[in-house]
Amino acid sequence: MRIIIADGTEVFVDDSDYAELANYYRGRSVNPVLILTHNCLPLTQRTVASLLDQTIPVSIHIIDNGSKDGTVEWAERMGYLLNAFHDNAGVSKGWNLGLSILLRRAE
Repeated sequence: MRIIIADGTEVFVDDSDYAELANYYRGRSVNPVLILTHNCLPLTQRTVASLLDQTIPVSIHIIDNGSKDGTVEWAERMGYLLNAFHDNAGVSKGWNLGLSILLRRAE
């Protein structure tokens, strides 16, 4: 299955993995939100604030792609950091890792 991320990035996920993730979260009171970031602390903070300001309950998970601007420390302090790459691993690797971690948690 092809998933289009908000920034236009395409991520390919095995249909059975996607169905498993969707089934795990279906009917739950919290919706997972995966954020991939690289040196965008102010934008990431605004994104999180916007998510928390809505009426839909969410669980926020951040994958940091080698930021050097304090994003990792902030996300970790806030409890949102799912993983931090030491260097920029690329957008596809970041999305794929984030989805993989969420899928493992859904098992």
